[in-house]
Amino acid sequence: MNATPGDQGQGQGQGQEFACRTQRTDRRPLAGRASECRRLRDAVQGLMTGRSRALRIEGAPGMGRSALLHWTAVLAEDAGARVLRAQGSLQEAGSPYAVVQQLLNPVGHLDVLRWEGARAGLPPDAALLPGLCRKVLGLARRCPLLVLVDDLQWADPWSRRMLHGLMRRMHQAPVLVVVAVRSGTRVASDPGIEEAVELKGLDTAAIRHLLARAYDGDLDDAFVDTAARVTHGSPRLLSAVVTGLERDGLTPSAGRLEELRSRVAEAVDEQTRDLLDAMPEEQASLLRAIAVCGGELPTELVCSLARLTSTSPSEAVGLLRRARLVADGEPLVLTDPSAAACILSDLTPGAREQLYAAAAGLGHRAAAAKESVARLLLGTGRTGRPWAARTLREAAAHRRDTGDDGAAGRFLCRALDEELDHVERAHVLLDLAVVEMSRSAEAGERRLLKVIRAPGGRAVLPLRRVAADLLVAADTRGEAVAPRFVDRSVPQCGVGEGAMSSPLLTSLADRRIHAALTAWRMMLQAEDTRRSHPLARRALGGSWDDGCLFMTRIMAAQVLTMGGDTEESLPVLGALLAEADGLGLDVMAGMVLEARAWTYLHRGLPDEAGDDLVALCRRLPPARRHPSVALRITALQVLMHVYDGEFARARQAAESASPDTVRDGVGRPLKLFARGCARLAEGDALAAVGDLEECGRWLLYKGITNAGFLWWRYFASVARHVLGDVEEAGRLADEHQRQSPAWDARTAAGVVSLGLALTRGRGGGRTGPGRPLLAPGDPSPGTRSARELTEWTAARLSSGPPPRVPGRCAPAQGRTASSPVGRREDTAHADRP
Repeated sequence: MNATPGDQGQGQGQGQEFACRTQRTDRRPLAGRASECRRLRDAVQGLMTGRSRALRIEGAPGMGRSALLHWTAVLAEDAGARVLRAQGSLQEAGSPYAVVQQLLNPVGHLDVLRWEGARAGLPPDAALLPGLCRKVLGLARRCPLLVLVDDLQWADPWSRRMLHGLMRRMHQAPVLVVVAVRSGTRVASDPGIEEAVELKGLDTAAIRHLLARAYDGDLDDAFVDTAARVTHGSPRLLSAVVTGLERDGLTPSAGRLEELRSRVAEAVDEQTRDLLDAMPEEQASLLRAIAVCGGELPTELVCSLARLTSTSPSEAVGLLRRARLVADGEPLVLTDPSAAACILSDLTPGAREQLYAAAAGLGHRAAAAKESVARLLLGTGRTGRPWAARTLREAAAHRRDTGDDGAAGRFLCRALDEELDHVERAHVLLDLAVVEMSRSAEAGERRLLKVIRAPGGRAVLPLRRVAADLLVAADTRGEAVAPRFVDRSVPQCGVGEGAMSSPLLTSLADRRIHAALTAWRMMLQAEDTRRSHPLARRALGGSWDDGCLFMTRIMAAQVLTMGGDTEESLPVLGALLAEADGLGLDVMAGMVLEARAWTYLHRGLPDEAGDDLVALCRRLPPARRHPSVALRITALQVLMHVYDGEFARARQAAESASPDTVRDGVGRPLKLFARGCARLAEGDALAAVGDLEECGRWLLYKGITNAGFLWWRYFASVARHVLGDVEEAGRLADEHQRQSPAWDARTAAGVVSLGLALTRGRGGGRTGPGRPLLAPGDPSPGTRSARELTEWTAARLSSGPPPRVPGRCAPAQGRTASSPVGRREDTAHADRP
């Protein structure tokens, strides 16, 4: 058989060589082809008894059509038949009688037949066709004849007419005609050959059989299963993998699965390139359109993008489906999505972008789904179309609603490539910052700083304020950025990578913001509430719809909470929550819910705090949380487990929290505090002391001395009492009371309630909505000192189960939390679960 370019090529040559090595060319059926070989064996046996027949072997590229033809030829030659072989070629599809010439080369030349016809005065074709048939039938009368033609889909029309003529005369002599055609070609349904043998992918058992013959030994099950799945049963792809492994001296094993997938992907790309080279241009154009659209557009739009002219859409799609390049059903998608890159690889980057842009334009005009059009826009450059950025933003909003922040981020990044005015660009940057802050705090903060520096005058001012809110909420650069909004005396302040001009500072300056920040600093430093509370009330006064920052109002409400004025702060937080919901600001609503949950805990109402925690987790699922926010939510969850008496779950939740990677903020000390309380409730007082005093060091490092902000001293005192260190316990309790701006029933109720939760009703749950944990007979927090209350709590803990033997180091006896940052050996335990 002459070697001609086409479907066979190097890949099919490898497949036939592999078949010969793994299945000796004798009369045994090919692996996985028992039924097909049986039909061909019957046809050969019939030929040897004088019966003529015509069969068509049909299959997708790489399914072993050529190997089955070769097996049939060997079988017929062994039986004593004569075999004539030929192969169609795309390059010779327009050359008259190219396939017939291959068939008759061993026995004669066409020129002789043409000369005989010319002597009789007949036209060339009229003389040649009957002569060819007589020539072949004459050979068959002397010996049973097998005629094999591979790749009939590329045979020239003159040769196909000759084969049809031969089949009409097959009753005159014993002739068996077997042709192989690729699925999805028109000639596959040629009426000249009615009987078809269809080749499907090999099953797992057949692949195991072939691999066992090639490697002559036991095979790893995982390798065989993966080979069957990734090759889709294609002998050609399997051959490419085995040949490559053998060439590199590798054996099939579970450790070679990634290499197996990589080699199959390379073989698929090579096969796809061969198909594209041999495919008519219109079918190739349709295949590219399907690869671009990726199932996003309906069939009629995909065919419109391909600009079919000579074939109908249904016929063109049917051909690709029969070739197993396109999957059945709607919408149109590639059978192997990974082949899309290879299908589009012959296009220049500019042509590829134009194709994606044309597809997106078709989808927009046909009112296709926003997300479908947006996904097509991802493959384009700047379109200059006003609808493009709008479509991308709407698709991003929908993906965020479904929790897919990754897709939302890709849409928003692509929207920034479009032509946007200042307000639109600031909107996109703000949306993108919210998406990115959950995955990369630094990336999100850079976007927020760009919004703060964005031009656009007063039209962009509300967006700048939201960006500042988010920075403050993240507790990273916000503490440095927010004061600059109110410092009128600074003409120009550097922020991040750039600078903010004085007009922006002037426009953002607000006396109420200044009052809130001042009150917040005073509260953190435990200064007199007679000075901080009036400032907080000033910050909350006036209209709340004039653009005042959310976070400064939350801070002002928390200042009131720390002073015991929860009746005043809770309505403020409720109004802020309604405002955030009205504006659709989920992050801000989450911040309000977090602040209100802590307020309820300060008041000794854990059920209400638990309800707010549930709402907070619903609005800010884990994938959307800034790292510092995630740690603060974890601390709340741990404390809720403590209030429910689920001490083991509390400790596990604290120890499984994400590593502390936040530069600033109070997320880390909050987690340490919650974990210390959980360990204390479980009876591990020594480890609890370590966590609580480490929490104190972090707070002191940040300049937070208000003992009411976080009750680490109180519970460190309880833990010290349990350990018998009465002197240090008393000192910590006295310091807790002294560092609290006010020590009365309002400020102490929360700490006493948490202490009771550690000691009573293990597994008994909370007390019910609206009712504090304090019960008749319990000590009144307003009439007892912190030292007395810690002693009482420690006594309750000591009467319960004995303390567990600690499994980690704890601070040395008598060491205080007065140093800003402990030594490495002192703080290491806080990061270990």
